Amino acid sequence: MLLISIILFGIATAKTINTTVYRITPRNYTGLTNFDSGSAGGDAFFGIYELQAPLVCSNKKAANYNLLCRNEPILQIPGFNVYTRTIIEMDERTGDYSECNPDQTTGIFACQHFHYHDHEPPVCWFNSTDNPEWKTSFKSECDLTICKCDAVEKKSVGREITGNQFGSGNPKDWPQQCLDNFYAVDGYIFGGKSKPTKILTNTNEGDCCNACAFEKRSFLSGCGGYTWDKVNQTCSIFSIFDKPQTPSPPSSQGLVRSGFNLKGTPYWSVLGSTTTQIALTLNGSWWSTRASGECNKGERPNGNGNCWWRIVKQTSNVNASCVNGNLIAVVKNSNQGCWDACSPSDRANMRSTCFIQCFFETAAGNKTKGWLPMSRSTLINAFESSFDTCPQIKPCPPPCLPPVSVQSVNTILSEEVEVELIDDKEDKEDKFPVDVWFFNEIVKQGKFYLTKKGSSGRR
Repeated sequence: MLLISIILFGIATAKTINTTVYRITPRNYTGLTNFDSGSAGGDAFFGIYELQAPLVCSNKKAANYNLLCRNEPILQIPGFNVYTRTIIEMDERTGDYSECNPDQTTGIFACQHFHYHDHEPPVCWFNSTDNPEWKTSFKSECDLTICKCDAVEKKSVGREITGNQFGSGNPKDWPQQCLDNFYAVDGYIFGGKSKPTKILTNTNEGDCCNACAFEKRSFLSGCGGYTWDKVNQTCSIFSIFDKPQTPSPPSSQGLVRSGFNLKGTPYWSVLGSTTTQIALTLNGSWWSTRASGECNKGERPNGNGNCWWRIVKQTSNVNASCVNGNLIAVVKNSNQGCWDACSPSDRANMRSTCFIQCFFETAAGNKTKGWLPMSRSTLINAFESSFDTCPQIKPCPPPCLPPVSVQSVNTILSEEVEVELIDDKEDKEDKFPVDVWFFNEIVKQGKFYLTKKGSSGRR
């Protein structure tokens, strides 16, 4: 008996915790099963992110790889969307975040992981560099001889930190001119066998970015990117046909870095990298709660791996327009002059370029204009307080259908299946010929912030 007690005492049982999650959704989708949600910072970011849809989705080439745009007819329904606030009880061990998105025809949600591709080496649950803790925390649930583990990928509550997903690519000291028009190339620079078409001397990195961005870009000519050497103060301009494939020198040799020129490609936006900057400011969490890990009625997660999460209570169900309106108001009040410079019609139109640009540049800050980024606390307070001040919306009685003016959705159910949302035919049709390397290695892999697979359209 004593031996049994000692053995049982030595077995570590995972803890359970209560967490508050938020979710913006059309009223015909309820609960959290096979859906994604977020912390206050995570869902405030997602709500802000969705506000750019009218602008970024007007570019059809880029929109084809942006799930935000693909989901817009189903998930962004004026006057029909709500934000929910829900307390869940969950196993404290968080696993791999699942991107749960609706089928474009049926509206049925499917959860998947976009990081599995045939052309990439597998990231096994026990060798993840992003989540090294999995090897220890999930060892009682997973097999070290098998790369995939359902406890990590499908059962535990998945977690992703938005600052890591959207905001990790840009150098913290990048000039505004580079933030506006470039994609930061990580680990490599233009050079080597490729020879620059132009070299500028005694120049800073901001002027280097300007020189490249405003060189006329056509199908056969123009600046594809730059390499800037801080020690020598030189700026090398490279052709649109070049690829950054020379390893970056060690920092001990001085700062040398490159950027890919987005200006003139389908991937450029007037918003620049404001999305990534806001993601870094809010730096919240996104959560995925799949059916395979949900506790049965009357069951609770207890750390033994039998079930992983359950809803304790939904505490708020409020009008999404009210929450978004409060976020817009706090941003607008901090820089009214930007909106005043818009035309009367644009300053009142949330879908206008001027309105959207003012909102994102004000929230993110603009170094050239001397605008400081807004504080995390200001944005979070506007978001969280809305759940107690905005009108509570009663549950939508069945059959709960969207307004007839929007694309119909045949069902409100969700199911757990693995699908690939972007097929090879679309890939071939959407290539931008002079930048095949960027398309294949960045856009297609979901590494570009305007086309991040799943995460940019999660819900």
